Amino acid sequence: MASAKQAEKTSPQNRVGVAAIIIQDRHQAAPRVSEILSEYGEIIVGRMGIPYLNRGVLVI
Repeated sequence: MASAKQAEKTSPQNRVGVAAIIIQDRHQAAPRVSEILSEYGEIIVGRMGIPYLNRGVLVI
């Protein structure tokens, strides 16, 4: 865990975050999910979609 002094030295450019999106109804959700991802596209480094067919969901 970073100390307070280390945290002060960490700039926003050095931070990395990870998010997961689980979609159950692809046809309904896809347009809105694409819209949101496009809106924040300048800060998204990459994305990967995985269809989880056994559970009937998509994971992004």
